[in-house]
Amino acid sequence: MIKMSIVLGLAVLAAACGTVKRYSSVDSTQKEKPVFLAEGAGEDDLRVRMDISDSRISDPAPSGSSKNLWDLQNEGQKQLLDILTQRYKDNDKFIDILNNQYLSDDGGGGGAVDYVRKNVRIVFSISRWHPYGLMLGKRDGFSPADRIEYLKYRLTLDDSNSTIKFTSWNRYGTAYGSINIADVNFQQSLSTSAGAGSAAGIITGGSGSGALVSCSASKSEAQKVSYRYIQLNGSISNKSLQLESEGTREVDLAGNVTADVTMEFDAFPEVLYSLSKAKNDSGIFLQPGEVHLSETVALVPKETTIHNIRAMLTYDYAYRHVEKGGKTFYEWDDKVKYVTGTVSKEVTLMKAKDILPPFCCLKFQCDTSIHNKNFIKIRNLAAGLGVQETNLAFANQSAANTFITWLVSYKCPPGELNQPIKLKNGYALWYNGSFLSRQRILDNQDQLAEIFQYDSKD
Repeated sequence: MIKMSIVLGLAVLAAACGTVKRYSSVDSTQKEKPVFLAEGAGEDDLRVRMDISDSRISDPAPSGSSKNLWDLQNEGQKQLLDILTQRYKDNDKFIDILNNQYLSDDGGGGGAVDYVRKNVRIVFSISRWHPYGLMLGKRDGFSPADRIEYLKYRLTLDDSNSTIKFTSWNRYGTAYGSINIADVNFQQSLSTSAGAGSAAGIITGGSGSGALVSCSASKSEAQKVSYRYIQLNGSISNKSLQLESEGTREVDLAGNVTADVTMEFDAFPEVLYSLSKAKNDSGIFLQPGEVHLSETVALVPKETTIHNIRAMLTYDYAYRHVEKGGKTFYEWDDKVKYVTGTVSKEVTLMKAKDILPPFCCLKFQCDTSIHNKNFIKIRNLAAGLGVQETNLAFANQSAANTFITWLVSYKCPPGELNQPIKLKNGYALWYNGSFLSRQRILDNQDQLAEIFQYDSKD
C-alpha cells in the first residue's frame, strides 16, 4: 500500500505540471450556414461582423514619370490621334508631336497630373457579438473569454466596374504588433508519506515498533514563448483583395485593419490649358492677341466610371467559444468549441464625388442647357472649318480663376467689342455654336464660373 501511494502521488504531479497549452479540451466544431446580407439588413445576431468604416482617396505622390501616345490603350490612342490630327494638319508637325510627353506626375508641363490612378486607404472594421443575456446558458451561449481567432476576407469589385482595377499593394496593417514573451515558469512539489504503528514506535529508543516512508518530488517547467499578436498576409488581383488574419493566444481579432492599395480607372485623354502670362511688365492685362495658352493632354477617368463603386465583401471566420474555464485570463484551462461561418455583403468602396478629377471647365451659370455642360470651348483657327471644338479646361480652380480674371479685366477697344476673342497661338473662344465676343463676356461677367466637367448624381 505504501508503494502504491507513492506511485499515485508522482503520477498526479506529472499530470498537473503541464500548463502551457492552448486549451484543456475541445468539442466538435460547429459550422453555421452561409449568410448573405441584403442592404440594410440587421447584423445583431452575427457572431462576427465586418464592414468598411472608411475609404480615403488621394492622388499618388509625384513620381517624375511621364507618358506618351504609345502608353495608351487602343481607345485612348484613337482619341489622342483624333485630337492631334485636328490640331496639326501639317505632316511634319504631326509626326514631331507624336512622341511628345503628354502627362507628367511631377507637376511640370502645364501642371497636368495623372487623374486615373488613386491611392485608396480602406479601413475594415471588425467586431463580435456580446449577448450578455446568454451567459451561463446554453453550450453555444456567450462567455467574456470568447474571441475571434481567424479571419479570411475578400473584397471583390462588382462586374459592372469593368473599367476599374486594383494595381498595387502598398500596406496592410493593424493596431497589433509583435511581442516576445520571455519565460513561462511553472514549479510544483509534492510530498507523500505512509506509516504503520504508534507514534511512539517511530522514535528511536522508544517502545514498540513501526515503519515510515517519506518522499518528495518536484518538477520545474520553463518555456520560451515568442509570437506575433496577429499574423497577417494578403494577396491582390485586378478585381479583388484577399486578406487573412490569425490571432494567437489571448488575442481577439476584433478591431480595425487598414489596407492601402492603388486603383486605376480606364483612361480618356483630356486637353488641359493654362494661361502663360496675363499681364505685361507694366502690370496691364494683355490683349487677346498677346495671350498664349499652353496645352497638355492629361488622362482622366472615363465618364462611365464616375459613379459609386460597389464591391462584395465576403469573410470566413473561426469563433472561439469558451464553454468552461472562462473565469481565468489564461486559456490553457478552457474547454472550447469552435464556430465557423461565412458572411457576404455588398459595400460601397468609393463615392462618385471622390473619383471626380479636379480639372475645371468654364460656363455661364445662367445656362443650364445640355445637362449643365454647355462649356466655353477652344477652336483652333489654323485647323480649318472642319475641326471640332474642345472644352476650355484647366488643371485646377486656381488656373481657371486666373483665366477668368484676365477675361473680364482686359481693356477692349469699343470697335472690337462684338468681334471674336482670338488668342495669340491661333485659338479662338467658342460658345454655343458661334465665336465668343467681348461684349458677351461683359454682359455676363458676373455669371462666369468654373465647374467640374463630370456631374456626380450619387
